[in-house]
Amino acid sequence: MAAGTTTVPRSTHWWRALARRAWEGLRLRDAALLSLAPLVAVGYLVASSVEMYRRGRDFQDWFSAGISVPQAFRDGMHAALRMPGAVALGQRFSPSARDAGIIRLGVGGSGWDSVLATDKVAWDAWTDGTLDYGESTSPIRVRKRGDFSVHWLTDKRSLTVRTPRDQFYKTFRSFGLSAKTPIESFVANRLAASFGLLVPRTEVVPVFLNNRFYGMYRLVEPVDESFLRPLDRMPGNIFRGDRAARGEYFKGQNRNLFANPYIWDRAAVSDRPTGAGAGQLRLLLDDLAGGSFEAAQRMMARFDADEIARLMTFLFVVGDPQHMDGVHNQLLYEDPSTQLLHPIPWDIRLRPIDAPDVRFSDLMKGWLRNPFVVDAINRQLADAVREGALRRVVDSLATGVERRYADYFDYDRRRAGLIPDVGTAAGAIAVVDRNLAIIRGWLVN
Repeated sequence: MAAGTTTVPRSTHWWRALARRAWEGLRLRDAALLSLAPLVAVGYLVASSVEMYRRGRDFQDWFSAGISVPQAFRDGMHAALRMPGAVALGQRFSPSARDAGIIRLGVGGSGWDSVLATDKVAWDAWTDGTLDYGESTSPIRVRKRGDFSVHWLTDKRSLTVRTPRDQFYKTFRSFGLSAKTPIESFVANRLAASFGLLVPRTEVVPVFLNNRFYGMYRLVEPVDESFLRPLDRMPGNIFRGDRAARGEYFKGQNRNLFANPYIWDRAAVSDRPTGAGAGQLRLLLDDLAGGSFEAAQRMMARFDADEIARLMTFLFVVGDPQHMDGVHNQLLYEDPSTQLLHPIPWDIRLRPIDAPDVRFSDLMKGWLRNPFVVDAINRQLADAVREGALRRVVDSLATGVERRYADYFDYDRRRAGLIPDVGTAAGAIAVVDRNLAIIRGWLVN
């Protein structure tokens, strides 16, 4: 070999020769065909982005407000680039995997098309299907659920599942499947039990639809009379203020739950002769609006002050006192043995407690006017930030569920933007850590 010459690897010569022959044989028609596929893909993404924006204009909430054509296009492009990996990952999933948490639904093609046919939730539109549990298959009915468009606008819909009266899934005759941030929502709502509060059971579950993985969900126990039995609570009234979120049912009426008793209903009914029945709620609202010291005392006497302190401490830690607001998410259980009212946390989120939009319902304001309740809250908050047990519970809940279903979450994250965000364990822990640091500052100041 002559000095100063460079040897080119044989493989490089081979690729160059192949590229040269392909280029020399390329015709205009071939070039047009090669460019057609990406052009069609881009055209489809543009059209679907415009359609997503159009659908979002039918709603006026925080999720639809964030929808734009450029953002929808970026989300579609992101998902398209990750599609090969998602498909390969999905082929590894089996609905028959040995995991008690997996939910296996079957809904016929025409039935599922009816679920997807409209973005608007139809509370009375049920679709027939099946639920496989162990070796048995039960008939079920399925419908959409949710209070905001995040539950309805994507292909991953939030659902309510109901079994026949004489059949159960585990201990549930009906349950909800929420698509919105299952990790953060699971941590927030499960954490309530650590504060000794009445709280519905909740789990994070993989859902298979017609033998194909559909997505990660948070299973939500409905609040009704059956909710009380495992908690060893006597059957009593559960006053529910949630229907006003569906404002079309109450046009022309005051939507503030604490100013209008007529937009409440009862999730569980107890009309015992010795009790106040539905009148208990009216008495509460009258005292809340009374404006006198005596009315405030009567209002507070209807609750367990220590329980209220624990509830408010929990809501400060997760950063979401506002979601149990004056329009929806109000549940009050009346214990027939004491006639005390017990709030039931419902659909709580993880949020920064110093967010500018944090606000309190009229009922919470009534509690916080009581100096004994405020003092108890301060003591509870001091315990929450001083002891490491609460932080360990949060870490265990978040990391435990993420590790258990790591591959399923990976699949959903590859579809980010096209479906509601599933969240991360690190994100959930970071929000609680931030809130605890802010609460420490409050207590020091």
